[in-house]
Amino acid sequence: HLIDDHFIQGLPEGSPIWTADDVAADPDNVWDEAAVVDAHAHTGWMYDYFHQRHGWEGLDGENGRILSIVNFELRNAFFAPPPFGPEGTGVMGYGTAPLEMTEEPWTNLDTVAHEMTHGVMHYAVSERTDSPFGLTSEFSGDGGTLRLGPTSFTDGAGTTRTCETTAVVAERSTRDGPIEVRVPAGRVAGRFALATGQGRAVDEAIADIFAEAAGFFHEDAGAPADYIQEGDQEDPVIRSLLDPRSVPLTPRFPQYVFPDAYGDRYEFALLWVVEGEIITFSPWIFLNGQYVLRLSRPGYGGEHWNSTILSHAFYLAIEGGTHRTSGMTVEGVGGDNRAEIERIFFRAIAELIPARASLPIAAAVIRQAAFDLAPGSDAQRAVDQALRAVGL
Repeated sequence: HLIDDHFIQGLPEGSPIWTADDVAADPDNVWDEAAVVDAHAHTGWMYDYFHQRHGWEGLDGENGRILSIVNFELRNAFFAPPPFGPEGTGVMGYGTAPLEMTEEPWTNLDTVAHEMTHGVMHYAVSERTDSPFGLTSEFSGDGGTLRLGPTSFTDGAGTTRTCETTAVVAERSTRDGPIEVRVPAGRVAGRFALATGQGRAVDEAIADIFAEAAGFFHEDAGAPADYIQEGDQEDPVIRSLLDPRSVPLTPRFPQYVFPDAYGDRYEFALLWVVEGEIITFSPWIFLNGQYVLRLSRPGYGGEHWNSTILSHAFYLAIEGGTHRTSGMTVEGVGGDNRAEIERIFFRAIAELIPARASLPIAAAVIRQAAFDLAPGSDAQRAVDQALRAVGL
């Protein structure tokens, strides 16, 4: 898409700009670029799902143009909100998934639907709440759920760490250039302050939920309908809504699995410069208040990991079953009635949820949406049972 002059003015010299050459084209209209074809087709499938199931048109709800970039040299995909993208309205980006024999484009339906849902949720929440970050914020911290951890812990190297001795060295920008600073662990009354990126976890859960919903919606057209993120990719499964604990967080540590209950969420010691001024998440990870693992660098809040708590509740509300961790039984509405549960979750996020919501707040607005749309029904009961089963 050609860029109007006002998008180019003011850019530093040498900055990349979008031109007509960046738009996918084929002279004979026989398209053989897999990434382009898949991204375009699956974007259309997801558009149809939101429009036909929920009456939502496009990413912004107003049929604004949907833009995607393919063939990034990265093993990932993303949604970049406004003001990014060729027209300043946001953009989806899809890389490639390197395999042993080939490089498969990361443009399967699960991925495209997941990233488009991020876009829909960004517009729905940010426009309604006037929050530029939608469900998240510059620091997507505890969402009001910060809690105190231990006074000390012993790391994998056998070193005992206290709040006073635990810190990371980070680079900070100054007028005179970057400098290295020691960023200590956050503490309250001598105990580690623990939190997790709950706003982002809600966002990731909803993206998985509607990606899987789209698979069932288009099942007759050959879409994967399996409650498994990346079930249609040759790479290993990323997350399972059906049985989160069947998937390890990382092959390096198979004993640590995706949680299916709020009490088993992963938390991170916070980092701050002065007491109460939160900077980011540390690399030290805690489970049930106890240290378990360290990442290679700070900044991640466990949003993908903890997302399966809420997305598993969605699965239970439809399919039912006995919760693996709590032992509670959920009487789901059944696959033939899945649209009822999908509409409840969509109303909760698109019309009710506040910006930067925690998982418990998300559960509260989902219950409210169930009451609004289906008071006294099997769907309302199933939603309540499913949320209780996962500890929400």
